[in-house]
Amino acid sequence: MDLDARLHLLESCHDWQGLVEELREAITREADPRRQAQLHLRLARVLSRHFLQGARALKHFQDAFKLDSTLGEALTEARGIYWELGKLGMVKRLLELQIQRASSQAEMAPLLIELGDVATDQGELEVADQAYQRAIEAAGADAVEANERLRDLRVDANDWRDRVQAIQEHARTADPVERATSLVRAARVARRVSAEDADQLLEQAYSADPMRDDTASLYEGLLVSQAQEARVVQTQRDLIQATQDPNRQAELALRFGARWGHRHKKPQIAAEFGEETLRHQPRNEAAFALLCDVYGSHFGDWSKVVGLADTLGSQLPPPDAAFYLANAAAVAQQELGDPAKAQTFYERLAQIAPEHTALARRNNGTAVKRINGVSVIPQRNDAARSSSRPAEARPAPVNSSVPPASQNEDVARPAASEPAAIEPASEPPRNEISGSAASRSEPPPRQSSLPPAASTAASASGRPVSGSQPPQSAPPQTLDPAAVHALREQLAKQESQNRVHEVVKTLVALGDAVPDHEERILFYARAADLYANKFMNQAEAVKANEKIFALDPTNATAREYLRQMYEKRRDWEKLVRLRQCDSARA
Repeated sequence: MDLDARLHLLESCHDWQGLVEELREAITREADPRRQAQLHLRLARVLSRHFLQGARALKHFQDAFKLDSTLGEALTEARGIYWELGKLGMVKRLLELQIQRASSQAEMAPLLIELGDVATDQGELEVADQAYQRAIEAAGADAVEANERLRDLRVDANDWRDRVQAIQEHARTADPVERATSLVRAARVARRVSAEDADQLLEQAYSADPMRDDTASLYEGLLVSQAQEARVVQTQRDLIQATQDPNRQAELALRFGARWGHRHKKPQIAAEFGEETLRHQPRNEAAFALLCDVYGSHFGDWSKVVGLADTLGSQLPPPDAAFYLANAAAVAQQELGDPAKAQTFYERLAQIAPEHTALARRNNGTAVKRINGVSVIPQRNDAARSSSRPAEARPAPVNSSVPPASQNEDVARPAASEPAAIEPASEPPRNEISGSAASRSEPPPRQSSLPPAASTAASASGRPVSGSQPPQSAPPQTLDPAAVHALREQLAKQESQNRVHEVVKTLVALGDAVPDHEERILFYARAADLYANKFMNQAEAVKANEKIFALDPTNATAREYLRQMYEKRRDWEKLVRLRQCDSARA
């Protein structure tokens, strides 16, 4: 069977995980750069659309464009992901790249208008002014929209209210999409003078079209930054209830849930909207992927994932039920360690879809080695699981998606620094986090859940080799006093500005850097508390507590937290090592 036929078969079975694996292998085999670029583009779309893993997809959009700079759609789709993540800086950089490569004035004009809008939202008014002027020149006789944007930008404190009222008057008779466009324009005018008026206009724009990228970025970003999540949730629920079309209700709920998980790092809210999506549209596989990430990868409740898949598989007709039964089987086998339960799901799958690719791989003996036969199987972010499948094939937890470059982030991990903009190059694609050259056939490595000095060797199956030693305390990084002082000043500034997502990373950096044993523990303890209780990011909280335990095995708080988390994750190797440390002390 040739590649196209295999890919078609996997798609027909909705075996998205198998499709990811097949595409990855095809990329490593393909010698022609243009064909390889198409495979990267296809893989990126599978990850973003079926797994809701936009952050993970960005790497493949980037590789596709580097291999074939004619693939402008890779830049466009990557830009859409950055909009969803609220990464306006990266939106701006990709727009600039697309403008440079535009083949005509007509193609360039709308990109320049969007660039002006993004620059306005970032407070770069001079950049916005230049972009709108260039858009007017590019559009020529069709420059009405660019002219209006430029007029919006140049109003002053004396006439801004008249301008806002004129825009609102136009919006009253427009369709929802155009009304949202006009109201966002009005909000951009008002926010330079009156924050209260701008907030009201943004809420009206959001209600008119909550799917619009810039509206969502501004409205949700503003209220979440003010800790008004409940207000956003209520607005979203009102919008869902306002429509009677179940498909539209599902579309809205899924988009809201994905934003809460990936951008705002609120897994519980993400789960609520994921559940609502499935109530309106039980066949929605992407919503199931979202709930797998939250229930399983984040909260560690894989039994709930199996129960959900079982319920949906029982309710739906055979073509749709097969997807859920395959997932239930794989989760029961891989996460619950219950082959008997998995067997019951495989038997049910065989009855309704005997040609399903999950069964074929299981019969070939590969199902245990890697989860190829199912469509969506997120993994826990720990050392035992992380090496059992390639990174691209393991859907990252919900936050990954999360800022774009951090492909290994959990649902509530703080934002990482933004990667470099996608640019074509003859050299191998570069890692988006470090910028180092990387092989196209190998994904960037996942970080171990153990601290550096405690990382264990891994067997070929991905599980730690037995007999690994307990974590040992790693010496602090060799930073000169001036560098440590700079970190302390950075922490003070971040705390004064309530930039908690940055504070937690600086706390860990200081814990790694300061020489004093007790002070290291204090920094790690503060970071662990933020990760566990502020961000609900248990994976990172585990890492911080492991650093504490490596420094002080008598620390009861860290030891008890790790015991509970290892038991919850069924991470028996680490639990055994923890108990061995207790026995040794006794």
